[in-house]
Amino acid sequence: MTLDSLSTDQRRQKAALTEAALQQSEQGLWAECVETNQAILEIDGSDVSGHNRLGKALTKLGRLREALESYERALAIEPANAIAQRNATRLRDVLATLDADSVQPSDPLEIRAENFIMDTGRSAVLTLEDLSPVQQTATILPGDTLELRVEGPYLVLYTSSNDQVGLMPPERAHRLIELMNAGNRYSAVVLNASTDGMDVLIRETYRSAETRGKLPFPAVTRQAPEGAMARRAVPTSGLEDDFTTEPDVDEEAEDPDDSQTEPLVDTDDSDDEE
Repeated sequence: MTLDSLSTDQRRQKAALTEAALQQSEQGLWAECVETNQAILEIDGSDVSGHNRLGKALTKLGRLREALESYERALAIEPANAIAQRNATRLRDVLATLDADSVQPSDPLEIRAENFIMDTGRSAVLTLEDLSPVQQTATILPGDTLELRVEGPYLVLYTSSNDQVGLMPPERAHRLIELMNAGNRYSAVVLNASTDGMDVLIRETYRSAETRGKLPFPAVTRQAPEGAMARRAVPTSGLEDDFTTEPDVDEEAEDPDDSQTEPLVDTDDSDDEE
């Protein structure tokens, strides 16, 4: 059945179910999301977004083999669908590594749009180190939030169910630990997750008065080679601001009106919800 062949009542029913499915996904109600998307697909089995949403919900419930099958159904309908391609590839890798069809469900976390806002100097995209075994990270998807904990000289990221995910790179962790010990708070949201690595967006969510003028991710000046013209190093992704010719804000008064924000776009699963 295709959308064109649906009756008016079926179209209305599908629209209402789709709205419910989107809300359930945003709230992390994965079991309900599975049922709702299955109901959508009973009405219109050609709905690629419905198959993708079902695959995501099944992944979060730890039902990896079923999730892969759902993404493969989406690809059978639309072979070029980027969301289904990415997630099917990841699940095949995970299943091959685990040699198991399912794992423990992940956290029922709510995804918020503000998690994807970049603040110049106060946020950065980092690749985690020392990732936990795949059975602990298999259900972590883009949009999931993680908790940062200071453990001695390390900054460790955990799920809300207390599963360790990985470590922040030491060269970044030292500065953030000092700021956190002074009262600052930070959030972490997953931007990309695969068996090869995990990228997270770290954002400052609260700034202590003691840390005024101190950026967690300050701009760095690259020294030009002797005899060569100094050139600005421009980030290619547009997401990170690790290298600029701006002075380190630690060494001068911060201008609160100088901060810039930009939303992150095209995160791995942010466009699978219509």
